[in-house]
Amino acid sequence: MELQLDAKQGKKAKQKLLMRFPTLQLRVRYWTKSAMFFVTYSHNGKQYHETLLSVPKSNRLAYKQALERCEEIARKRDAELAQGLSGTMHIAVKRTSYLEFFKAVEATKKDASLYRAARLKFETFLKSQNRSDVTFSELNANLVTGFRDYLVAQAERKSISFSTAAKYCDVFRGVINEALRRELLARNPCAALKPIPKDTIEREFLTVSELKRLIATPLPNT
Repeated sequence: MELQLDAKQGKKAKQKLLMRFPTLQLRVRYWTKSAMFFVTYSHNGKQYHETLLSVPKSNRLAYKQALERCEEIARKRDAELAQGLSGTMHIAVKRTSYLEFFKAVEATKKDASLYRAARLKFETFLKSQNRSDVTFSELNANLVTGFRDYLVAQAERKSISFSTAAKYCDVFRGVINEALRRELLARNPCAALKPIPKDTIEREFLTVSELKRLIATPLPNT
């Protein structure tokens, strides 16, 4: 199936349907010198697309390898959408709301209340940065380190305990790991993130000599 589409900068490109899956379609768009593979799907009445790979049209080997790789990605995306969780994740990954993804993961957890508390704390942190949300393209080491430092500052002010701050940080890292497993992130922004030390209860014990002195000490007259 081929059709003409108006492309960027006023040019025209041919688009071809390569494979049709239950929840999405794998297509290719031919430019003058290149071929761009992408998938499209509909969710809640909106159309989304994700660009996968772009290769030179003249390189047949690169085209074949790209096609095989894109078919593999398309099958995986189709399976994820069929499972339901990815239905709340817009496949245009760079523009995807991380908070929306967080909520989707949260809804699948038995300890959803802990995930919700961690998410709300992250939202409060974003508000302190004059932001209401963050996209996957904006998730970087500086942002996640800032959130960690924010949790530590909260614990130092005793707004929350260090144990709670550590749990929130672990939950945040867990959601990032879920995004990595689903190939929504190319790099792990938490790779160098240091864990938050949990509360330690200091216990004082008497030494052996102190115990002997205590035993040898006569009781006061009563």
